Amino acid sequence: MTLKEISETEARERKDNYKELRDMKKEERELTVEDKESISALASDLEFPGFSEAGEQIRNGVGSAGEATEQRFEEQDVDATENVFAPQVEHEKDLEERSEGATKDYDRMDGEHLTTDAAQSELDKSKLAAEQGKEAIDKLQEEQEQEREQGEKDRDEQEERLADIKVEFKT
Repeated sequence: MTLKEISETEARERKDNYKELRDMKKEERELTVEDKESISALASDLEFPGFSEAGEQIRNGVGSAGEATEQRFEEQDVDATENVFAPQVEHEKDLEERSEGATKDYDRMDGEHLTTDAAQSELDKSKLAAEQGKEAIDKLQEEQEQEREQGEKDRDEQEERLADIKVEFKT
């Protein structure tokens, strides 16, 4: 596949946009986890001094609220995977292909030896630019990968916290 040339700024903006979206999705999931914590605290505080029919309805409603947070988190997880993590992986692959292409270009230039000093000097400058360009791509790719991995780690930690929160009533 032949890649269309893009600017470093464009590639960096793409990475930054994914990071911003990832942080927003993280905050949404955090609010869902906090809701389940609130529901759990509420359930453990209820005393049910009234009629059993009302108590049963309350238990069912509060229990359903806890289940709703789990369902919502699952939806948020799917959304983050489809709209943040999967596109980040694609961006990483794109950057990897660009890095490989830059290496090939450098190798092609490195294999050329010109007899005219001025021409060789210009070619050497081009090789340096290719090398610096590859380094910039590799650095951006590494940043993208680290940010995605951090986002996945954050999501996994939130998921564990959510699973550890129990909605239990006093008996």
